[in-house]
Amino acid sequence: MVCFGDAINDIADAAYTVENANTELKKFSKGVIASNNEDGVAMWFGLYEIEK
Repeated sequence: MVCFGDAINDIADAAYTVENANTELKKFSKGVIASNNEDGVAMWFGLYEIEK
């Protein structure tokens, strides 16, 4: 499972945060991806293909 978040209420679930996410949330994330305005989540899926 992969979780994405942008607000402090996502702190328990977010493995990756978008660039424009809350600064505190970024401290707990596995990585920071491009912003939601730059289609960061879609780009992440393009880079990391999910195996079936």
